[in-house]
Amino acid sequence: MREAVPAGRSGQLSAYTAFDLSFELLPKEAQELMKICAFLHHSSIPHALFEKSTVSGFRGYYVPQRATGGANDSVSDSASGGETSHQMEFRQFLKNNEAIVSSLEGILGSKWDNFSFQMLIDSIARGSLIDTTTESDGQRFYGIHPLVQTYIRDLLGKEDRESYALLAGQLLLGAIEPLSKGENNTWHRQIMPHIDHLPAEVKMAYIFHSLSFLIVYKSTGSWNAGQPLSEYCYSQLCEVLGAQHPITLRMMEDLSKTLHFGGRLEQAEKLRREVCSLQAKILGPQDPHTMAVMSGLANTLHECGQVREAEKIRRKVLALQMKNLGPRRTSTVVAMNNVAHTLYERGQLAEAEKIQRKGLRLLKETLGPHHKSTVVAMGNLADTLQDRGKLEEAEQMQKEVLALRTEALGRNHPDTLLAMGNFALTLRACGRLTEAEKMGREVLALRREILGERHPDTVLAMGNLATIIYDLGQLEDAEKMEREVLALRREILGPRHPTTVLSMASLAITLKDNGQLEEAENMMQEVVTLQREILGPRHRDTVSAQKELSLIRRQRKQSIRSTRKRL
Repeated sequence: MREAVPAGRSGQLSAYTAFDLSFELLPKEAQELMKICAFLHHSSIPHALFEKSTVSGFRGYYVPQRATGGANDSVSDSASGGETSHQMEFRQFLKNNEAIVSSLEGILGSKWDNFSFQMLIDSIARGSLIDTTTESDGQRFYGIHPLVQTYIRDLLGKEDRESYALLAGQLLLGAIEPLSKGENNTWHRQIMPHIDHLPAEVKMAYIFHSLSFLIVYKSTGSWNAGQPLSEYCYSQLCEVLGAQHPITLRMMEDLSKTLHFGGRLEQAEKLRREVCSLQAKILGPQDPHTMAVMSGLANTLHECGQVREAEKIRRKVLALQMKNLGPRRTSTVVAMNNVAHTLYERGQLAEAEKIQRKGLRLLKETLGPHHKSTVVAMGNLADTLQDRGKLEEAEQMQKEVLALRTEALGRNHPDTLLAMGNFALTLRACGRLTEAEKMGREVLALRREILGERHPDTVLAMGNLATIIYDLGQLEDAEKMEREVLALRREILGPRHPTTVLSMASLAITLKDNGQLEEAENMMQEVVTLQREILGPRHRDTVSAQKELSLIRRQRKQSIRSTRKRL
């Protein structure tokens, strides 16, 4: 029975009457399908979602194989009278999950039948309750008016709404799997709005659900959106396995990464210090996992502006790697390059270059010139050479990196696009701005296509292109793009993330050169305040911003004096 229509929605009654006539004429399976779709996002529902999920048996990526073992364990424990509350909960989860899968099979079938599914869609379309769009590549997407979705949800009682939301969640779970090597995240971006649309209690119905949804959040760079799920998984593992269990510690580190990339650096630092302490206590300071989390802590400290402590930890990791594994192991050379990166950030470019050249030589000898780690090291060295003014060698090296990436991975792979972006910046440094702009625009277009508009790497490409456009003197276009970059970074990373603050600084400089001195001064003052709080007063970015603020203030005073003289 439909619930009473709340005050203020009486205007929907006539539409609801029309929907009643159309909906009641649908076959039962079509009605059930529409009830599920009422809990997805109203637009761009992929046809492939239904096919992929049916083919997988509507099973979430993490559940099927592990569930069987867990169920058997629960049975044996129960028989001996030793079943725990967590095992009972897991048993109930399996029972509920099987019921949900059975319901989906009753609607869509246990095997995919494209003809039968199309018959369902056609019957719904005849009632004008769904639209179909076919893209140029043949992909089909469905759309349902939000008012139709609201009407269907209003048909359902509270328990039924919860049940159909779970069915929608299970439909999505059946279509999720990790990306294979070199695969782009197009599919994950297509289902992302529908995962976002699910109620939180569906995404956190059980830890296996959350882990599967996190696959999509991570691949699309949606760190902040995925944070509640990471926190839920960590809390569940602490409760079931204990805070010091190896799996819990891995989830703890995973949560710290989410916090780091989401711009919550203070929380990330605190959690990573705790992980490091626990790993060292349980596994020992020389265990590879301990050294890995130490490196993660160093990365967070580096982002927070605590460069000296980051360097200290990275040197400690390098010393341990040298002692335990020797100088020629890949992990040792990676640790060496991490130390070089810290030196690079501190402005000690000559020492950074020396270490990077040594690391690159070792990687070429041990892994070969075409290995991924070798190519990464080559790109890092090229960045240092560029900043040292060795532009000809930097350009040749970036060109080689791009050629190797393209040959091994293809033109559209994210690592190839990263190499293209770096090469564009090198061309900019060499003064070849027209070539740099052309390549920068190509990188941005491909990142938008492959990763989506909101992915951090897409926003990075947009920011880099804005810098090139600024150098070309196209200040209005640069300002427009920089404002877009800043808005996206504030939304995705948060207002206090160092990268967001750097975007503010870039925009302030462009505003200054565009003659918008008051806004430029206010923005640069905010930059200085934030960088003092986040990075500290002595960090080179803070010092640079303070100099720019002084310059803007001087320029603004001169402008005011000139105006008064003319008056």
